Amino acid sequence: MISLIKGGAFDNLMDRKECMAWYIWETCDKKKKVNLQNMAGLMKYKLIPEDTDEKVMARRIYEFNRYLKAITIPANKLKPYFVLDERAINFLFDIAKEDLICQNGNWYCILKADWEKIYQKHMDVFRQWIAEHHDEILDNFNKLIFLDEWNKYAKGTISAWEMEALCFYYHEHELAHIDNYRYGFVNFYDLPPEPEIDRSFTKAGKTINLYKLYKICGTCIAKNKTKSTVTILTTDGVVDVKFRKEYFALFDK
Repeated sequence: MISLIKGGAFDNLMDRKECMAWYIWETCDKKKKVNLQNMAGLMKYKLIPEDTDEKVMARRIYEFNRYLKAITIPANKLKPYFVLDERAINFLFDIAKEDLICQNGNWYCILKADWEKIYQKHMDVFRQWIAEHHDEILDNFNKLIFLDEWNKYAKGTISAWEMEALCFYYHEHELAHIDNYRYGFVNFYDLPPEPEIDRSFTKAGKTINLYKLYKICGTCIAKNKTKSTVTILTTDGVVDVKFRKEYFALFDK
């Protein structure tokens, strides 16, 4: 569907950018409500406030809780416990909860029930924040989810969309307004058929010519690994560029 929109299949229905925005908004993973289950997403988009020490600690507790659950439990007999590694033990000392650390065989652990009480107490800070600002948080959250999808699928100009979806420009070339003078780009078709000599020098009785170099710019529309060539669509037409094999491999990579 995104390729169809980029290619202009729905231009008779609505503006192409508006169509893309409508489609992404309708299909992105918008939320109908926000709660603690969305904490990972809220943290991803930096929506969690850290304006108080309470909130900073609550965020740290939340991240540590995720870390505890990610640590592999090596045996069924440890089910009532979270296994602690050195990093986890250091964190518990940091928040003055080292008294909860116990030993089960060769493992340092913490009872899940004990940790759950601490976790839920700190999460009350975010429960209250979400309850007080729910609609604002939800609106900002959904906008950022949309922008994430837009940046993933729809960045670029209409011309860039057409090249991606159709491999040609229905509108103008996306480099049509580049400052050729500033960057030293030339029209390939204005160059002489035979290369111009920039300077020459003599070595072992032989004259060696160094040829003048020029810069062109365009969109790569094809490549041939066997011949080490690429086809460039410039604003003035198509140009086939021949590379030495090692340079082709470098740029292809």
